[in-house]
Amino acid sequence: MELDKPRECEECKLRNGSGVPFRRSQDSDLSLRSEVASLRDEVATLKEALTAQMQVFSDERKKWERDVSHSHLYSKNERIVPNPAKCQSGGIDSSDGNKS
Repeated sequence: MELDKPRECEECKLRNGSGVPFRRSQDSDLSLRSEVASLRDEVATLKEALTAQMQVFSDERKKWERDVSHSHLYSKNERIVPNPAKCQSGGIDSSDGNKS
């Protein structure tokens, strides 16, 4: 019978660990769940931003590689074009672009 057992006061229950208030535990749980959800949202946002930055850098790298590739092709196919001012002064032979 419960009447025969001595009742513990609230302070004794808390001290012995048998009387952890359920509401406090529930509030803490809800608070932690809310914080976890917030952190997940932040991680998702940062992941999207990082993915966008990686795409920008990838596009820039492709553009740079195309520019470098075209630059090398242009320099290989480039002819020496004589400067008319130097040709008249005798510095470069205008027929083949070489110094005379």
